[in-house]
Amino acid sequence: GQNPSALSVLTTILNGHAFEEEVVNRCDACSQLNASRRCTACKSVYYCNESCQRLRWSTHKRICSSLNNDA
Repeated sequence: GQNPSALSVLTTILNGHAFEEEVVNRCDACSQLNASRRCTACKSVYYCNESCQRLRWSTHKRICSSLNNDA
């Protein structure tokens, strides 16, 4: 059919032909694209809203300080 195989998709990505022109921020909790809320501590993780940020905090707090590039 017309669905590409996993190998052909991976090969295309590795050859640099499938990279998006624009960086999109994906919510760390629900994976929604264009998340605008950012962790204020590490500035490395995005969330689409406060609910997602609170939902994910118990997991994220364990690595948050190690992601902080400003420290």
